[in-house]
Amino acid sequence: MASETYLVGEEITGTVRNTSTGVIYLNTCFLQLEHQVRHRWVVLPNPKGGRVCTTQLNSLGPGSESTISFRIPEGTSPGRVRLALVGVWDASDRPLTSNDTASHSFSLAAPPPP
Repeated sequence: MASETYLVGEEITGTVRNTSTGVIYLNTCFLQLEHQVRHRWVVLPNPKGGRVCTTQLNSLGPGSESTISFRIPEGTSPGRVRLALVGVWDASDRPLTSNDTASHSFSLAAPPPP
């Protein structure tokens, strides 16, 4: 993600990188927005009910990367947020946490009034 601030309703594009030494398995449909509350990350519900996606499991080899896009849902509160993939496993079938799969945090601002 190139910018540090995005507007509610904007589509953002990011890169998923496998920095481990083994293959990871993921479905990029399971992407969630998390809001920073004090020192914790809280999952924000998607007011539109989520994205339409396939349930295709993808693998990403060591050092490989993939591009994903996500539209910040209307009605999302401004603040410090991050994107996290859930349902990611390593080659040993160990689930990774959102701390392992999250983007850098960024600011989310309300769009200007019409």
